[in-house]
Amino acid sequence: MLAETIEFLRGLGDPTRVRLLNLLIHKGELCVCDLERALDADQPLISRHLANLKHAGWVRSRRERTWVLYSLTPNLPEAARMILDAVTYEGEHDEVLMADRRRLDTLISSGSCRSVSDLVPLGPISGGRRE
Repeated sequence: MLAETIEFLRGLGDPTRVRLLNLLIHKGELCVCDLERALDADQPLISRHLANLKHAGWVRSRRERTWVLYSLTPNLPEAARMILDAVTYEGEHDEVLMADRRRLDTLISSGSCRSVSDLVPLGPISGGRRE
């Protein structure tokens, strides 16, 4: 258990990874191109941080046609759910995280690389768990 918690915490060792989690909490499943545009960062940087989050167990990916889509890993351990609750709270109060969410909402409403109707809805997060 402790080793798993340490690995999860290691995955959050960079502010960009917390910002990515914030957006995945906010919208569910997202493609790399929307994440890079929302954070105004290069694709290699975003992909590297997503790979770190995936290795630590925070996110999962799937390929759909030409897109790689990322979402939170279901059934995260209790420690991870508690951290997601904290990120959710910060996402509603921290200026940087709120700005990321607004940028993403604007991108999606104006036509992201994938139409919103193409995304698979995963449901809201409650206590860090998908319903």
